[in-house]
Amino acid sequence: MNEKIPAQQVLSLLRPGLEQLVQEITRSFDYYRERMFSGKVDRIILFGGEARMKGLLEFLSAELGMPVVLGNPLLDVESLFDGVVENKEDAPRLAPALGAALSDLKGINLLPAHLKDRKKKSLERIIIAGVLAFLVLVIGGVYIGLSAKKMAASQQTAVVSKEYKAFLPQLKEFQDELSLKEMIRSRLNAGALFKTLSAFPDNVYLTQLELKKDSILIAGIVMGKTNEVSVTLDQVIKALQEDISTKASLFSKKAAAGKADTVEFKIKGDVKRGGAL
Repeated sequence: MNEKIPAQQVLSLLRPGLEQLVQEITRSFDYYRERMFSGKVDRIILFGGEARMKGLLEFLSAELGMPVVLGNPLLDVESLFDGVVENKEDAPRLAPALGAALSDLKGINLLPAHLKDRKKKSLERIIIAGVLAFLVLVIGGVYIGLSAKKMAASQQTAVVSKEYKAFLPQLKEFQDELSLKEMIRSRLNAGALFKTLSAFPDNVYLTQLELKKDSILIAGIVMGKTNEVSVTLDQVIKALQEDISTKASLFSKKAAAGKADTVEFKIKGDVKRGGAL
């Protein structure tokens, strides 16, 4: 019982079945050529555990007159199934299991743990890439929208600037006219001004006359004794109130430095409007 069976005896036992297999393959080829009107088959690829039988590839090749090779279902998916099969000679018998693992059947998954993790990570990468692509599209859309609004705002600004520049000459004319009218309303009667100044007492000497839009400032010196100075300044204020200012008053009065019987003064007041030129 422990003696090994010679190879020739095994071959003699298998030959009838192998010859019948060759006949069936030949008939399949004939049917293929008659129905498909295609060229002849140039090689055969065997899968399954029995495909590894010693001498089977050589026997079929000799009987069929074409190359017969051992199929490797991991050949085109080697990167996906890297590390699943340590001995590649065992790969042919994994074809049914690989087909089931890659099919749409629910509840069947023959992939090893590290491939499941790789598949999960690949799905996560796809989701992350999709989210990033969506964010890029959203940001791009927002940027395009803001750019369009900025362009529209720039165009509106250019139109407003153009209209403003066109309006500037008219505005300048209006301002000049307004200034002229204001000057006419606020200017004093020149004759009244000269009349008032000429009515000042002889001991009054003006050092400053400042005429503004709504006010007048007169500065000078008065020569005389203290009681005479007070009377003289009252005369000056009265003369101003008659024709020029309605609220003229003494702003400051002090003795002139280094000069006897001499007083420096300043008088302020508002300006009467509507005087003719």
